[in-house]
This record gives sequence, structure tokens and C-alpha cells, in this order.
Amino acid sequence: MNATVEAEVLMGNFFFENFSLKKLMDQSISGRMVMKNYQNTNFLEKTDQNVVAAIIIDNHLKYSSHVSVRDFKRYSAEIKQLFPSENEDLYYKPPAPKSKSNPTGKLYGRFKNMSAKYRKILPKPAENSSPNDNLVEEEGSAVVSALQETSGK
Repeated sequence: MNATVEAEVLMGNFFFENFSLKKLMDQSISGRMVMKNYQNTNFLEKTDQNVVAAIIIDNHLKYSSHVSVRDFKRYSAEIKQLFPSENEDLYYKPPAPKSKSNPTGKLYGRFKNMSAKYRKILPKPAENSSPNDNLVEEEGSAVVSALQETSGK
């Protein structure tokens, strides 16, 4: 296994052992606003749902350029736990078995949109290199760099 991929797998396990959606939401103004809105209304507006998905996926991409099915399911469960009136399938719904369709949901949509956005800034592979040479390393560092620029760090 590539050292970077291995580090991401280890980081992923460590990340989830210590992951708290409430703490993550409390770290940003928009997250705190969503929490306050939910306390007042006991449901999330569509814009608040999108903010929750953005906070989770953007944070995940700081640590890994890959989001597994397991990750999506765990994030959906965390959302349901913090916001009990929410439907997990709204955030991630895997495709039907033996289906050629893609997963759906706000988390998956945010990930695909962010992946497409950052793919545009990734360096193009050299003509004489293999398509997989350093792909994980380049993509991961490009995503982290782009997220740091976006967040103003």
C-alpha cells in the first residue's frame, strides 16, 4: 500500500474515533447559526442542510481526498444524532444493489462538486508518467492547499 494512502487510512480511523459533529459545528459562525436555528425550530431549512454538508465535507477534505461509503454513512448517522428530525437518506443514499446509478444526497453532492472544482487546479500528469504516479499525494496536497486558501489560512 502506498505510504500516503496508508497514512490516509490511519488518519481516517483516528479522525472518526475523535470526530464530533457538534464540536465541528461550534467551530464556525455558520455552524453555530445552524445549531441556533435548529434549537428554535426543531428542523433544518434547505440552506442549513447545505451548510451542514459543506462543513462536514470541507473538513473531511482537509485530511483526505477520498470519502468512503463508510465515511458517508457515519457522517449521515452523526447528522441524525445531532439533528434528530433529519432524514439520513437526505445526506447520503447509496445506489440500489446491482444498479448503475450513483449515490445521492447532500454529502455526496458536495463531495462531487468540491472534487470537480479542485480537479481543475490539480497539476496535469507528465506525458511519460503513469496515470497513478503520485496521484494521491498530488491530489491530497492540492485539495488541502485549495481549502486553506479558501478558508483564509
